[in-house]
Amino acid sequence: MAKQKVRILFTNTTNTSGETITQGADVAWLEAVQGFAKMDVVINVKTLSGTSPTITVSVQEVIDGTVYLETAKSGALSATGVYALANEVSPNTNVTKSIGPFPMCGKGANKRIVTTIGGTTSAVSADIYFIFFED
Repeated sequence: MAKQKVRILFTNTTNTSGETITQGADVAWLEAVQGFAKMDVVINVKTLSGTSPTITVSVQEVIDGTVYLETAKSGALSATGVYALANEVSPNTNVTKSIGPFPMCGKGANKRIVTTIGGTTSAVSADIYFIFFED
């Protein structure tokens, strides 16, 4: 049986240096993807400008109870490209870099993304996708 997948654009964002943005997931689509066992996060960094611009993406989920825990984190990305925060080691050749594995990614009930922009007078534009799948 082939793996089933659902891809959802979580956010497209342009942030400036020193800015940290926390965005929660939409309840309607969270209900729609409850049957999937795993999740990858794909970050398409489209533009970076300024002095030493970086974007760090943290995936946070409620695993047990009401407290958000970090289930995946990119580290400081400083170049345009497509990055995957992979639940398992990703064989995907369409990404610039696969980061992980993050075995807890996708296990939580609620999900949110925290993006932090580093550098001086920096601006970063990126699309962030959740990819839900099952074995």
